Amino acid sequence: MNNTENVADAQSLKESAKKGLNNITTNFFVVAHLLLPLSVLLAVLVILAFCGDIGKVRMDYVAYIPFHEISMAFFLRYAGGASIIVILFMLWKGALFAILGGERKPDIKGAALAGLKFVQFCLLSMIAFGLIGAALVVASVKLSVYIWIAVAVYLVVISVPLYIAEYEYMLTDNNFRKSLCKGIKALKEQWGRVFFRLLVTNAVALLLVVVALMPALALMLGIYDNATAVCVSGAQKPPILVYISECLFMGLGVLAVLCVVYAAVSVKKAFYEEAKVNFALIAEEKREQ
Repeated sequence: MNNTENVADAQSLKESAKKGLNNITTNFFVVAHLLLPLSVLLAVLVILAFCGDIGKVRMDYVAYIPFHEISMAFFLRYAGGASIIVILFMLWKGALFAILGGERKPDIKGAALAGLKFVQFCLLSMIAFGLIGAALVVASVKLSVYIWIAVAVYLVVISVPLYIAEYEYMLTDNNFRKSLCKGIKALKEQWGRVFFRLLVTNAVALLLVVVALMPALALMLGIYDNATAVCVSGAQKPPILVYISECLFMGLGVLAVLCVVYAAVSVKKAFYEEAKVNFALIAEEKREQ
């Protein structure tokens, strides 16, 4: 029993956080070397899709509200760019799992296969849980806004087992069903413990993402406001330096966001390992009783 207590003490929040920080420092240069080209490509695509000229802003003189008139060209730019960015990000994150899973220097083929595996996980998760979530959202619009509470509870409940299943699926040879079952079993007696760690990590990551993108978002808002002023009062368009600054800050912001994602995934890997150890300890204590 003393050995069990020692192992449990070693799995404290402080010790797990240390392991997460060690994951960050240990794998940083490998991640930077392997994923830098894809990271730069993601930053360039975000710049091309969302920065620069936003087209025309029209005025609804009935409600006196400006609105962004999106032509087909701009729609294809936004929607097409966002779709490609999401797919490339999933490939990027899958390759990251390959590195964190022990393949310190996976080749291009191994990284690509890991990326495709993560895309598969996202699609299976969407099929398994996204349809129910979409039905709740539609119901909240047509029936009652109070169903949004059900949507929020649903997302909170499934977030933790999906978090465990994500690491099980990417770091082991289990299929999606087995990974999800293991995630649910591992959380029967420690859902709150894992949720607290997940909440804190994601909250810090979200704050850092907002800080990283704040300069670019401020410039984007200024460009939109200027386009509104051009429509309403015939004001001058912003100088080219504003657009250059927007692209520069957006590119650097995207790279910073990817660094934040890398750090969050590394820390949550340590918490995932802690959850597995605690599950084994709980099971052992039940057998002894």
